[in-house]
Amino acid sequence: MKLPLTASLLLCAAATAAQAAKFSLADVQRVTNVAGASVGNKFIVEVSDAANIPTKRDGETAHQLLYRTLEERKISYDVHDEFNVPGIFVGASLTLTDSKDVANLLGAPGVLFIHPVRTYSRPVPVASKKASPGDAGLPDPESTHIDTGVSKLHAQGIFGKGVKIGILDTGVDYTHPFLGPGFGPGHKIAGGYDFVGDAYTGSNTPVPDPDPLDQCAGHGTHVAGIIGANPGNPFNISGVAYEASIYAYRIFGCTGVVQDPVIIQALLMGYNAGMDILTMSLGGPDGWTEGAASVVSSRISSAGRIVTIAAGNDGASGSWYTSSPGNSITSISVASSENTLLPLQTLQVTGVTHAPIVYFDSLPLPVTGTRPLYVISNDTTVVDDACNPLPASTPDLSKFVVLVRRGTCNFVRLLLLRVARWVERLMRGRRS
Repeated sequence: MKLPLTASLLLCAAATAAQAAKFSLADVQRVTNVAGASVGNKFIVEVSDAANIPTKRDGETAHQLLYRTLEERKISYDVHDEFNVPGIFVGASLTLTDSKDVANLLGAPGVLFIHPVRTYSRPVPVASKKASPGDAGLPDPESTHIDTGVSKLHAQGIFGKGVKIGILDTGVDYTHPFLGPGFGPGHKIAGGYDFVGDAYTGSNTPVPDPDPLDQCAGHGTHVAGIIGANPGNPFNISGVAYEASIYAYRIFGCTGVVQDPVIIQALLMGYNAGMDILTMSLGGPDGWTEGAASVVSSRISSAGRIVTIAAGNDGASGSWYTSSPGNSITSISVASSENTLLPLQTLQVTGVTHAPIVYFDSLPLPVTGTRPLYVISNDTTVVDDACNPLPASTPDLSKFVVLVRRGTCNFVRLLLLRVARWVERLMRGRRS
């Protein structure tokens, strides 16, 4: 049987993706060779916490064995962070004075894997001006609940009560009225931690503190709103799980990126704190599934927790291209969904037979009810409609919907001329 070319290509791509998902970089080498923004001479060394390592001394911890091995091999190093959650991840982040010493550390007793430290950014928003109501990318806040099945759960009275959700992001503005307001036990934002501080950029030293308040970046607040916005707000937006307890783990400063060790610290804290769900909106281009953050995410998922990670906005790099750590093997990689409804204004002209007129813009016109229509000119051949000051006989137009044909002059000039005649509402008709 012959398959159409398109179907053949799709099957080939699916098979390739399936093979890639099973491929272990450890089969090639024990030092991950990841693409993207790696931090010079900085590595995460994963070690075994087993008791039967041949050179391990009585009472010696896995970290102590690592540091003794480094010193015995005359490797100059600095320790930045230690990770110690047996069954998930045990290791340390180090700076080696000479990156060539990585080869000297490979094969050392107890060393399982060496990861270069990488930086990750929040996904860059994909912005575009929607030119027509038929564009499937137009947002509607509530129709997404239909696409994802959330509306069915809400209909059953399921709103996330008793679920603990950890958000690894820019922190949360817990003073926002849709999210409480408030912070700590008994509040919607029930806890969290700031691992970095406002001034952290990904290239300087983090300054942690217990308060994950974010009032400079906003992305984490945006995510918290998707999850937990209180219903009944003026925008008629309900969070997916607005009865859940949210924990804000701040891993970004006001600007910049984040390094692997910070992500791992937050993941492990959330795991130890009993989060049912951990979610991250971050990533970077990396074809491998064994970056340090990806590995920790996979292990937490395999331990029975839910980890959701943005698939990213790197589709320009190729079809099915998922950012890291969104390419984690057992975590849930989340991409966008298309909404089923489009929020549009329509105008109906009475006294004539005409279909409703659709008005489409990023913001609706603040006009309700019925208003009389004032047409500047009925002559469709006029190309400079209202490009000059209106005659003195023109009535007060503040109570009218004014129809002006888009012509040869700048629209700003049209608007200024209308303001001069007390126009409060202005619509413009484009040439068809």
